[in-house]
Amino acid sequence: MKTRWIWLSLLSLMVLLSACSEPKANPTRANNEGKKQLIIQPLKLTEKEKLLISKTNTRDIKFFELNGSKRQEEQLVVDVIAYHNGKESEFHHATADIPSDFQGEILSFGISAEVEKQAPLLLTGVPGGLVTSPILTVPTSSMLVANITKPVELHKNKPVYIAYWLGTSKNHLSDTNHEGAFPEEVKEVESAYVYKITLVESKTK
Repeated sequence: MKTRWIWLSLLSLMVLLSACSEPKANPTRANNEGKKQLIIQPLKLTEKEKLLISKTNTRDIKFFELNGSKRQEEQLVVDVIAYHNGKESEFHHATADIPSDFQGEILSFGISAEVEKQAPLLLTGVPGGLVTSPILTVPTSSMLVANITKPVELHKNKPVYIAYWLGTSKNHLSDTNHEGAFPEEVKEVESAYVYKITLVESKTK
């Protein structure tokens, strides 16, 4: 029951962030009005929002904002891909979007703290909801990295890797920001997860 309230609180926070982001002036959004393009960018939190997150038993989480419109023949697909010992594993979940327009849509990628000796959960905020998945291998050391620091435009069939998580039994981890490119670091540790978004050809036109 306690865990359920934690994730309800996190979902409520994401709704609050979405509501708060709407009134803010967004030059990226304004410059792209009338154009069929999607822009993903990091979402900076206020001190109050950071305080709220600290009350949800979330160890670390990164937020991103999606704005713009896609063409009718395009579909936005959100993927989380796992790597173990440098190889892509069978763990994989994908979510295809429903809306055509995204105005202040919040995406997130995070990791929960351990609750009552249970393994931490991978937290993936997708359009319209939150997906939780157990971490398959609990590491000694871990690190969550936001892989973009500025607005990135999405292009069809060109994936953008917005965040990744690294886990290792060693005492040292290094992170690099690749501005949306694939992070090769995930192939150098025992366990890793990558959050990828891609515009693809829609299956239903």
